[in-house]
Amino acid sequence: MGSHYFVGWSVGAWNCDEAKRQDALVVVHANDGALEVTGMPVRANVRNLLVTGHREELIRRLLGVCSVKVQAGLRVTLAVDTPLGWPRAFVDLFTTRRAIDVPEGADDNPILFRRTERALLALGYRPLSPVRDMIGSPASKALHFIKRVGFAVSEPGVFRVVSPRTSSVYEAIETYPQIAKRSATLAEAFEPLIADPRIEAVVEDDKHADQDFKSALWCALVARRFVTMRDTMLAPGPDVPLDEGWIWIPSDAEPPKKR
Repeated sequence: MGSHYFVGWSVGAWNCDEAKRQDALVVVHANDGALEVTGMPVRANVRNLLVTGHREELIRRLLGVCSVKVQAGLRVTLAVDTPLGWPRAFVDLFTTRRAIDVPEGADDNPILFRRTERALLALGYRPLSPVRDMIGSPASKALHFIKRVGFAVSEPGVFRVVSPRTSSVYEAIETYPQIAKRSATLAEAFEPLIADPRIEAVVEDDKHADQDFKSALWCALVARRFVTMRDTMLAPGPDVPLDEGWIWIPSDAEPPKKR
């Protein structure tokens, strides 16, 4: 296996060309054990790539936007900050029209929240609901990307595809930067990387880019942690539906006390 790149993608809406929040992509690579930003961090709308590219070529073009040259035998792990699944009970309402008994507590409603969000709510965090909150545009955009590349669910919360042509391995996971940044170990890695002159140069020209790049970098660091130290992540249990996905966060970001 050749190089391994960790990509953080802060996902914007479908038509975020002139919005304050746009797509932001940051690629991180381990060079002799030390993490560094690779290529060129990008803040733009990648919509055109998603609607014209497909399969491995779409991954190659996405990395190409960041000036990262793709080689055979490459491994890429991508983490995004938007839902890659929908609550099963919600989906059932629109497919089989099966209704369930809804619990009284708002945070316990399986129509509004996936199993992963309800687990985080139980820990005291406030993740957004794919159904209730206004995140459907970036969520559908990221899911469109997953389908166009041809990712398949290999386990709860993990999408994977292996190129038959180049033997490259591509993975995609979901994370939540607002929670990930509460990890002391990730924060230690984050500080020198966010000060990279290539990121600072873009932020200097566009003040709105600051938050987008921070979110993308947190995502990239979660992608690396997922690969190198998955036993330090909050992982799904055996009862988590495959089609709902999972929010991967470091276990040391867990609040000290549960509700």
